[in-house]
Amino acid sequence: MTSVVSDAYIWERCPRAIDTVNSYRTKLASDASTYQLGEIVRIAVPPVHHGFLNTANSWLNVTVKSTDGQPLAASTVQTTPKLSPANLCFSHIGINSCFDQVNVIGPNGQYVSNVQNYQPIYAVNWANNTNRDNAMANSITDRSAPIEDLSIVNPDVTFHTVRGQSLADEATQVDGSTTQVTLGEVNCSPVLNGLLNTTKSLPVCWFSSDCYVELYITNDVRNMFFTAGQDETLVSGGLTFSFELDCQFDVVTDNSMRMIKDHAGYGLGPVSWSDTQQRCSTYTIRADELAQTALNTKSQVINGVKPRKLLSVQQAAFSSNQNGDRDPWEHVNPYFTFQLRIGTELYPPRAQEGLAQMYAGVGECYNQYAYTTQANRIKFHETNDIGPVFPRLHSSSGGSGSAGTTYNHVRVGSAGVNLANFPGLSNGLDVSDVQIESLGLLGKDTQSIWYNMGTTAELENANYTVYSLKRYGVLYSVSDQGDFTVSY
Repeated sequence: MTSVVSDAYIWERCPRAIDTVNSYRTKLASDASTYQLGEIVRIAVPPVHHGFLNTANSWLNVTVKSTDGQPLAASTVQTTPKLSPANLCFSHIGINSCFDQVNVIGPNGQYVSNVQNYQPIYAVNWANNTNRDNAMANSITDRSAPIEDLSIVNPDVTFHTVRGQSLADEATQVDGSTTQVTLGEVNCSPVLNGLLNTTKSLPVCWFSSDCYVELYITNDVRNMFFTAGQDETLVSGGLTFSFELDCQFDVVTDNSMRMIKDHAGYGLGPVSWSDTQQRCSTYTIRADELAQTALNTKSQVINGVKPRKLLSVQQAAFSSNQNGDRDPWEHVNPYFTFQLRIGTELYPPRAQEGLAQMYAGVGECYNQYAYTTQANRIKFHETNDIGPVFPRLHSSSGGSGSAGTTYNHVRVGSAGVNLANFPGLSNGLDVSDVQIESLGLLGKDTQSIWYNMGTTAELENANYTVYSLKRYGVLYSVSDQGDFTVSY
């Protein structure tokens, strides 16, 4: 900071860019050296004098491998059970499939960010808001689905094809067994969704004590891996993990800190900033509802958080992966039409109908309004196993991964409404005192291209879990006492 003399001969401060004393990287260790499936990880983030956590340049380092004596194993229910390294694949969302929950706990012990059902939220965001450039780098850092080159042998495999990565290089067959595989160490460095991804500089300098990153590891290998071979399955196994937060702290000078405090009003009350969060709730679509001949509208109350600034709602249907022979986070849009009822109002006033209208609604949820702003991994194909962009159901025969013999594309689809597009709702809709319902047309229409590509028996025996993703505005605050809180 320098000073100048004004025309009135009054000393005035001349502002300039914020000075940093040092920006340094460090690796914050977790509370244990290794973890198993189903355990909880905690990583303490300490307060740093004049320091800010640079979330744009921080990530998680993760390693995963088979637990000694607990190899990945095939189902013994099959007549000829089999599992091989060549057909073992990661889910298309890569290492992100290992997190059931990702939370941030403030210095006062309160949850500042609580993201349950992390995998389906990540999967829907990944499919609808990831461009090809990001996919190339993420296929290395996250082991998520890479960009595929056009295949002369299989023209359906193009750069838009979504397929889980093969783990053939890291996996080895257990000696003398055709049903067991050992996974060698896999290293990943994902960026976590949520608070640690959206806030550019987290003011840890004002925290009264440590805050914590809390990770819930999934309890089932089938939530992370699957087999791409049509005659192979995966049902059990033990995994060992390690975690550390690889982060950057920016430390500012005393003068710069005074400027920041003056601008933010520190000491005059809580310092606040706005952001957004996502949470989701679930409900089940029964097999008989999908198999009914007549089309009927299913009305479903969307439970969970009721914020004052609801920005968008999406729904996607996931099916179980009991045999481990399908990507666990493959998802579809189960509806023929889609609409929301919030209180007594309908959004949109006329239901979305048809593939084009419904995906246009999803694109708007991610501010993708034109060709120049679209960045997603959605693909349309009208024939064979790949099906349209919103296929009705999965096929139960064969896998969807990179080593698959028939099914080469993981299906990704959802329906959504962006409420911020409606007049007067640019900052969101207050739903704190009203009920939110989804209205979706369900049934079996054999004349539609949405009709399931599989068999009638498959239609009649498939239940789906529908995840309703709500995106809403929040306000983060740090008090003079160093407490970190969130309101919505």
